Amino acid sequence: MQYTTARLLRLVRRMPNKTSLAVALSTLLLGATLATAQRPYPNEHEQSWPANQAIADLKAISAHNTYNPREMERYDNAMTHLSQFAEKMHMGHFDKGKLDHGIDDLQSILNKNPMDGRARDILNRDLGELRRLRATYKIGY
Repeated sequence: MQYTTARLLRLVRRMPNKTSLAVALSTLLLGATLATAQRPYPNEHEQSWPANQAIADLKAISAHNTYNPREMERYDNAMTHLSQFAEKMHMGHFDKGKLDHGIDDLQSILNKNPMDGRARDILNRDLGELRRLRATYKIGY
């Protein structure tokens, strides 16, 4: 049975010993949060997700924000390195070099290519996720 927050609150209100139940629920939620934080990407498919998401975002943004060949080359370099990283991740190999190149390429796009604010926000989010993946890869293994 799936419980929503509102349903859990209704159950807590009906319980005679609300304090102990509230403590138990808080502990459960804290434990779930900590478990998620310790293993942000439990398997290879999920670990390559930030790279795959960045590639999809790069493709969409480059289609609307590329004005010269050098700008397009930056997008192509980032997509190539991130694709190579994702392929190796699917085979169970974490290629930090390809990830580093993809991160550097993405940072170069943000530094040098003109784009609207929403596109910049999306790529900044992707960059943060890729950096988090790089920093936390070995946690839980």
